[in-house]
Amino acid sequence: MIIFAASILTIGVLVFILSVRTKDLPEPEPVSPFQHLDERTTTIAMIRAHAEATFGKKLSNTLLVYCGLCGIAVGLVILTLLPHVWSTLVVARVRPSGE
Repeated sequence: MIIFAASILTIGVLVFILSVRTKDLPEPEPVSPFQHLDERTTTIAMIRAHAEATFGKKLSNTLLVYCGLCGIAVGLVILTLLPHVWSTLVVARVRPSGE
């Protein structure tokens, strides 16, 4: 009999503790009509930041490589044209063409 009374009392206390009345709950915050737009803006900003972090380093490295290759190509063109210009313009004026 004591075990039965203790069980009923325990169940009653648990029901009392775990029961939540609607008046005890706080009122929900009103949902903004622009909440879906704010969420979308946040998502786009996160995607943009991730893309900049991912492709920004690759793009800058690629740009540096191609700028270096262009500099090498321009240097080779200058080194190739320099003897040609020297031999046609400067040497031709020093020596007359009749000799």
